[in-house]
Amino acid sequence: MGGEYYCYVSDITCSFPVNGKFTAQQKFIYEAVLAANRAVMDESKPGMIRFYPLTPTVVIWVLL
Repeated sequence: MGGEYYCYVSDITCSFPVNGKFTAQQKFIYEAVLAANRAVMDESKPGMIRFYPLTPTVVIWVLL
């Protein structure tokens, strides 16, 4: 599960460094997506299918 913003979808399950170590910029983005993932998990309830605007709000807050 990841964030969605203007039809762009991120997914932390597919985000890992090829050489085994994130650069500072990669780590920054990864942590923003991870924060969105955790926020969605915390707010999840049975029957929910959309989490907009929660995911982009969290990512934007982390990026600021």
